[in-house]
Amino acid sequence: ALARGGGSREHQRLKADDARKKKDERERQAEEASAARRVEEAAAGAPRRAEDAATATERRAAEVGEAQAAQEQEGRELQERRANAMRRREEDAAERRMAEVEAAHAREEEEEAVRRVAAAAEAVPARVAANAR
Repeated sequence: ALARGGGSREHQRLKADDARKKKDERERQAEEASAARRVEEAAAGAPRRAEDAATATERRAAEVGEAQAAQEQEGRELQERRANAMRRREEDAAERRMAEVEAAHAREEEEEAVRRVAAAAEAVPARVAANAR
């Protein structure tokens, strides 16, 4: 029976199992090789990716630094504008006070001049009478 039909059903089943096991083993080895290749490629690319990440981090740090410097500069300029505005207000207030003082002096001088003119006017009749004598 073995020579004629190529073996019993049991033998054919064992051959099929053996072929399936060999096929499974080949697939497993191919998957392992593929996984090993992926690990190697990832490992080879890791330094470059780390360098890229470091470069990106440095670039972000530089951008943050520039933004901070710009913000600080804007803050200094704002402070300077405030200080200038306050100084101008103080100068304007001092000028107003000086103008008020000058105006008060001018009023006093005017009032004094009016009093002198009035006193002189009162004295005129007395002088005229004295001159007549």
